[in-house]
Amino acid sequence: IEPQWEATVGKPYVDGVCMRLAGGSVVIPLSYFRTAAQQIGQKLVAEKRLTDGELFTYGVVAFPVQNDTPRPLFRVEEVEATLPLKPARLPAAVEFGTQFPGDLPVVVPQTVLDEAAALTRQAEANEIGGILIGHVCTDDERRDLFVEVTALIPARHALSASTKLTFTAETWTAVDAAIKLRRREEQMLAWFHSHPSKYWCGPNCSLEARKKCPLSRNFFSAEDCLLHRTVFPMAHCFALVATNTDAGLNFAMFGWRQGLIAQRGFHILNATNNAGEPAEAVIGGTHEETCN
Repeated sequence: IEPQWEATVGKPYVDGVCMRLAGGSVVIPLSYFRTAAQQIGQKLVAEKRLTDGELFTYGVVAFPVQNDTPRPLFRVEEVEATLPLKPARLPAAVEFGTQFPGDLPVVVPQTVLDEAAALTRQAEANEIGGILIGHVCTDDERRDLFVEVTALIPARHALSASTKLTFTAETWTAVDAAIKLRRREEQMLAWFHSHPSKYWCGPNCSLEARKKCPLSRNFFSAEDCLLHRTVFPMAHCFALVATNTDAGLNFAMFGWRQGLIAQRGFHILNATNNAGEPAEAVIGGTHEETCN
């Protein structure tokens, strides 16, 4: 692992981190450190060195460390993990959002989107969420893979607030029990959560201003990225976000692309034009950073 020095000011400021492997290398961008910077910011707020909601910038520096202590040797053994595949044909469905070359097609039934929309509206000012289950399918005729969502399991045991949703141990236990009870050999493919953005505006905000509010944009926060990296790190996993605005409710999907979390498109089965309008989303940051 080697630091990539910032081109203008040079050492010790870092512009990225290069990870060299036997088969090549990959550069980790500074956005990787956003969650750590956010945690430091929360600590500075607790110490009253920053005010809550105050914006700050962060940088990454690297210094050589002299360590004469012998490092323990270890071996890395690659273990091939088998992914259950279901033979199926990719169904005809309506594309929603931009599908980039190399993205695994994801098919979501309109009924699942309708259920997610209903949960979002019922939760009103609080965030709500759930787990999307289904299959990774192989289409022998097309010689391609795709992801098929079959159901949304609401996260009944999650801790819900206006700007935060926390999945608990009981959430994952309940999802596992539901999958076993259905007996369809489904997998946890993704997670869903809502943004009640129309409730985030102040009471003095006009209706016209609320429709143009930056918080009405689709976004995937730093905390969302952290959960996704931890629980859904597989290449076929994704996340679905429903944003409830004064102008209506719309959906955005995020998944893996070249090792990074990126916005992506998907396919709606039996679509009824009830998913909103595709729009570019912001990835990383906090509600305050999105607003500004």
